[in-house]
Amino acid sequence: MPYLKAFPIIILMPDQKTLAHYAANSETYAEKYKAGSPQRMYDLAKVYFKFGGITYDIGAGTGRDSEWLNEAGFQCSAVDPVLEFVNLCKARARISKVVHDELPSLKKVTNNSADNVFCSTVLMHLPSNELLSSVYRLVEILKNDGVLLLSWRDSTTDSELEGERLFSRYTGQQVCDILVSYGCEILYYRHEYSDASRPKIPFYIIMARKKAKALVGLARIQSIIVRDDKTSTYKLALLRSLCEIAQNESFSVTLECKVS
Repeated sequence: MPYLKAFPIIILMPDQKTLAHYAANSETYAEKYKAGSPQRMYDLAKVYFKFGGITYDIGAGTGRDSEWLNEAGFQCSAVDPVLEFVNLCKARARISKVVHDELPSLKKVTNNSADNVFCSTVLMHLPSNELLSSVYRLVEILKNDGVLLLSWRDSTTDSELEGERLFSRYTGQQVCDILVSYGCEILYYRHEYSDASRPKIPFYIIMARKKAKALVGLARIQSIIVRDDKTSTYKLALLRSLCEIAQNESFSVTLECKVS
């Protein structure tokens, strides 16, 4: 659990200033996103996503990517925390379902329900204390063998503000390590200029598959601790997780015996 100590135990919620910015400028972004599309990510979705599978576009924004996913043959629902973006998504004819919800909780999305999860330009807007729980939740909503596409902007500093928006810096290797610790297989990882509408801004792109024994043992303990809001009792859950470690991850502990 290499990142556990870096994240304080607090009640988690999105960056409100960033959400307020998008709410106030939703129409401007709708026009801006008409200018280009992330073709590289669309190509990767065609290769790695389950065709016709249940798909969630997390942080759908204006619905551009959700609409493309539906047109490409995926049963895509748009999910966004900004009500103004939700309304824009509802106005698009080719989006099957629109949900008003947010990371890291995603309370309206069922566990183990998605064949594919598309999450583009979202992680960079999350405060650092939300990274672990948000990635965990994205994996949690996937079915076994489900595929996650993550893409986010590479910010130049650890945390920066661009106008009224928060940009946190997470490296691709950091997110890959977290995904692997949660029981995922990395299918694709690149650091590249991927978005035609923003050709001078570098992005990380990761494709990961959820394996059958994901989110057990050590990963579950880590999640319980990070998600703790200091109102729940989780000792029994920790005990269950320790039992799973004993059963499934015996390689994590070694016993040394010394004979005098």
